[in-house]
Amino acid sequence: MRGGNEMFTLEDCLTSFTGSLIAHAALAVYLFVIMDVRGWRILKKLPVLLLSPLAASLLQVGLYMLIPSCVLVRYYISSFAVLLMCTFWARWAWRTEFWRAFSAVCMGGVFQVSTSCLSQILLLNSELQFTVVVYLVVVPISALLLHRLRFGHWFRLLLEEGFGPRRTSLFLFALEAAMEAFLILQGGIQPDYLIPYYALVLAMAALEAGLVVYLGQRLDTARKVAAQQDVIAQQQLYEQDLESIRQEVRAFRHDYKNLLAGLSE
Repeated sequence: MRGGNEMFTLEDCLTSFTGSLIAHAALAVYLFVIMDVRGWRILKKLPVLLLSPLAASLLQVGLYMLIPSCVLVRYYISSFAVLLMCTFWARWAWRTEFWRAFSAVCMGGVFQVSTSCLSQILLLNSELQFTVVVYLVVVPISALLLHRLRFGHWFRLLLEEGFGPRRTSLFLFALEAAMEAFLILQGGIQPDYLIPYYALVLAMAALEAGLVVYLGQRLDTARKVAAQQDVIAQQQLYEQDLESIRQEVRAFRHDYKNLLAGLSE
């Protein structure tokens, strides 16, 4: 954090842009897993995402000039602006509705923050270039693990058949905001407790991902049970229709026999 009398230098701008660019790259990888939609057309739209870290860096400079002493306010405003910019990009890239894109970006933000914490554990107090190397290793491995768990499928099912897209979006936004709050609080943690602190943040991210998978599986099970009940109900109605047809045929045969008997007499 900076005092009110220190200047926001060009080196600070470049550092902020580089860090934001790395975070956006990790977020883009997680979005491809969360959205669970393949297509080369989306890869062609990735360069547009570069506008978000550039705009975020310029916004931070502008906010520093307006409110130099309010560090937390600047962080909240810039983080929410990045969240909205990434949401609009995801909505445009995947051609989906706003709330689904917003939910995906919030969930991807949770994974991005947890990846940052894991990098801090592996390379505590290391230089930026080493952190980039860790990102290049950790992000693909974690994304592959989420893909194997079919996280995108369960996430989509949660949005479609859960508590509604808006409620789910607000719930995921609260989770992402909590992760961001933990990331802010790391400045007040003593160095001896940083590794357990980062491990706790990772555990929270794993629990959140597990909660999404669990709720998605429960909804899928409920949907299958409801489908089976519908099939059983249709079979019962079919059997009732067959029984009514049998009774009508019996009545017709009885009347037909009586008619033949009357004609023979």
